[in-house]
Amino acid sequence: MSENYISQIQEQEEFDTDQKHVALVIDDYFLIRHNFKLLLEKMGLKVNEAKNGQEALDLLAAYGAEKFSLIIVDLSMPVMNGTEFLEKAKSVFNDKLPPVLVCSSNTDVPVIKEVISLGINGYILKPIDFKALMDKVHELIPSLNR
Repeated sequence: MSENYISQIQEQEEFDTDQKHVALVIDDYFLIRHNFKLLLEKMGLKVNEAKNGQEALDLLAAYGAEKFSLIIVDLSMPVMNGTEFLEKAKSVFNDKLPPVLVCSSNTDVPVIKEVISLGINGYILKPIDFKALMDKVHELIPSLNR
């Protein structure tokens, strides 16, 4: 973890450890992260963002995986892709890892089977059907207001 990124994490005022539900959105495209953030905040979640799997691992390490209620991750990203992130996160955080929802445009059956074998809680294809996403989030976090 680079010193510069550690200081950025420590300076983030937006992370509220007292917030009841916090989501981590991992995607390399700003606009996708932004759209997820708008929707999830309307649903009552606080949202933290990461541009790749390595940044996400750094956030989980810095704040504790148990502080998050949900992780939404893309598979195709630079630095560390979603599959690599899932493998490392499962090995490091194991049962402390919150539910994981993969949102990807990848329709390759072997890839989907591989990420399912890593214990994800859902797979939604891009472009995102936001109604389906909201239903899945409510399924994974039943205490969210409808």
